[in-house]
Amino acid sequence: MSELPSLTTVQDHLDAAPFMKQLAMQVTDLTQTTITCTIAVDETHLGGANGAVHGGIITAWLDTAADFALIGTIGQPVPTIDFTVNFLRPAVLGDELTLIGKVVRPGRTASIAEAELMGSNGKLLALGRGSYASSVAAGAGS
Repeated sequence: MSELPSLTTVQDHLDAAPFMKQLAMQVTDLTQTTITCTIAVDETHLGGANGAVHGGIITAWLDTAADFALIGTIGQPVPTIDFTVNFLRPAVLGDELTLIGKVVRPGRTASIAEAELMGSNGKLLALGRGSYASSVAAGAGS
């Protein structure tokens, strides 16, 4: 397992890229196998039917949380190999969302992680699960 970075370090990493900054994820907790973020839905997230958050934004939130959950075991975010999303309910303007990423299985070459997005009322809005190229963190294949 890697040394756990500070919440500030992880937040700075998220905010370093313009696209990631626009996702507006605020890191509130980090453990060896989980990350928790909050998101205040604003106009930049909208694009779906009836003023709902665009599915691509939801996918980006889930993928990012799952990937960043691996920081405690791998030491850094790594490329996504594949990612599957189940959309259950819409997120809408003004929602205060909670996003939790969890390591399912760390691996030497590939790791599995998942994420859940919950609405202001605590109901599950979307689930995502992906595999990640953990070998990149070790320098393999570069």
